[in-house]
Amino acid sequence: MMGSQVGKTLSQENIIGYYIDQDPSPMMLVVPTLDMGKSFSKDRLSTMIRDTPVSD
Repeated sequence: MMGSQVGKTLSQENIIGYYIDQDPSPMMLVVPTLDMGKSFSKDRLSTMIRDTPVSD
């Protein structure tokens, strides 16, 4: 039992962002439904990628 707003999704986003920038490799994020996956990709992941500068 865990609270619903404790930062799990933010932690996942940070891990994904790290690997995108520092160590590109295949990844898979599993969500319960296709609609949830599309929503996460559009609303959370793409905005994170767009708004985060790339390190040198």
